[in-house]
Amino acid sequence: MLPLARPRSPSIRASRQRGLILILALLIVAVVASLAVSFAGHFQLYASRGENRWHGGQASGFLLGAESLAIYLLNDDLRAGPVDHLGETWAKQQPPFEVDGGWLDARLEDAQARFNLNSLKDRVEKSVVDEAVPASRFTAAQKRFIRLLQTFDEPFLSTDDAVAVTEAVLDWMDSDDSVTGFGGAENDYYQQLDPSYKAANRAFVSRTELRLVRSVTTELYLALEPYIVVLPEATELNINTLSLPLLRTLQQHTELLPLSVYDAQMILKQRSDKGFTHVAKFLASEPVTSALASDAKVDGRGLSVSSQYFLLHARAQVMQQRRRSTTLLRRRVDGVLAIGRINQ
Repeated sequence: MLPLARPRSPSIRASRQRGLILILALLIVAVVASLAVSFAGHFQLYASRGENRWHGGQASGFLLGAESLAIYLLNDDLRAGPVDHLGETWAKQQPPFEVDGGWLDARLEDAQARFNLNSLKDRVEKSVVDEAVPASRFTAAQKRFIRLLQTFDEPFLSTDDAVAVTEAVLDWMDSDDSVTGFGGAENDYYQQLDPSYKAANRAFVSRTELRLVRSVTTELYLALEPYIVVLPEATELNINTLSLPLLRTLQQHTELLPLSVYDAQMILKQRSDKGFTHVAKFLASEPVTSALASDAKVDGRGLSVSSQYFLLHARAQVMQQRRRSTTLLRRRVDGVLAIGRINQ
């Protein structure tokens, strides 16, 4: 006969129950603590995102405020007179100023102090081309672009190189499939590249588009970038705001070489901050006339002393959030309008 099992002591059963309850309590505490840490992390993440969005929104708002101020300055300047020069209020660089939680920096630039790529589109009628004068194949704007391409030390371009680049740009913009000169390129050329693409066959919509054109290397584009712009229409160059390289593009109509650096510096010195009141006065000024051969005159087509298009470069920072934008402004007699904006 088997012996009877000895009954367990009530104290042992109670001790085991207390142990199970303690383990269960520890598990509950661990789960709650884990959830609390997770909730806290998510809360901090969402709060940080919300704060960044708020500060980013504030910075973007300050950029819009800079646009409003630029529009006011340009309208006020128009009432003061039609001539635009670097001595005016809009052209003066101001240091960054403090805003709530950060700073704002804004600078206005005359867009017509840059070469507008969309001024290249027109063609010279074949009936007026003189085969004995190579420059007669090109419009005044195209000749200035050819000269601009020759103003860089790096990369150095000869006149023939500059003509080839210009021919490729003309083919990029025109609507036909006829190759211009020896440097032009149409779809047959671009479709053989890897990756292949087609010529735009329209006006430029962005200056970076120039990088797709035949013979425009990265080095050449980077050299050109500070001096070119894309505007919605063909525009004149403002002689009162042109930089030294673009002053070198002002030559007699039969010449494809740029002015010397020395001659351009003399013109820049004569111009001063107040500029010229009329293009005719500029063309008749001593530094301009002495820069050319006897009886030669600078081609005055496509030149002006006033501007319609301006670029606003603005930067703003609020706490750790930074925003910047470039806005294209158009000024006419009925007011100033922001017609393009690149936000970054």
